[in-house]
Amino acid sequence: MSAGSRLSFTWAEQQPEAFSDRGRKDLRAIYGLHALHYERSGPVWLLTLGGTVPADVAAIVIAHQNIAGVGDCLFANGPSQTWRWAE
Repeated sequence: MSAGSRLSFTWAEQQPEAFSDRGRKDLRAIYGLHALHYERSGPVWLLTLGGTVPADVAAIVIAHQNIAGVGDCLFANGPSQTWRWAE
């Protein structure tokens, strides 16, 4: 594990979302936070092959009526991580 990964995981462990309603650490939530891609400007939208998409373009695309989230959100009632074209 790289130093950057350790810092990211340590940060994820300290976030409020990393704890269950009973105050226990929730490893699924921690790994979910650790896996998110963020920059100082906010979340980074990535294509399957690793290319990035500007946030304003991504917002327009996912608002299209034929684009549907596949339901793989990290948190309840959150946005999907994967989007598909639906006929």
